[in-house]
Amino acid sequence: MGLTSSVCAEVVTKGKEKGIPDARTVETAITQEWLQVLALTAGEKRSAHTLAARFRGLSQADCETLACTRARSLTLLMEERRGRNVARAYAIPYVTIQVFPLYGFINGSLTAEQCDDLLVKIGQAMHTDLAVLEALRTAAREIKRVRGKE
Repeated sequence: MGLTSSVCAEVVTKGKEKGIPDARTVETAITQEWLQVLALTAGEKRSAHTLAARFRGLSQADCETLACTRARSLTLLMEERRGRNVARAYAIPYVTIQVFPLYGFINGSLTAEQCDDLLVKIGQAMHTDLAVLEALRTAAREIKRVRGKE
């Protein structure tokens, strides 16, 4: 998993300046190599510039992330609606932070318990609708149940 250098600057550098605790969490994830900072290629920079010109409401960090994700055939983690709309327009697969733990559980990088714990914590932090949160937790329990039968 990775994040572009512009996102790193936004989340870690500016976040620490503002005293946002999650900035240190992301910094630790980078230091421990759970996340890597992705340097953009020249082509990705050109693509980000084109996106910025075409979609004036997107930040530079969003444009760079979209360009990098598209060029490298990655799955995008995007919360901002405008960014998700652009991702859809360019057929870039994406997830939101609320469902990210479920993807981790599905691909085996999280246990069912870790997934559930993160779903609850993220749901509380993001003020996720309880019906949506419960649907995600139910999906995780069902996956665990089915895998137990295999």
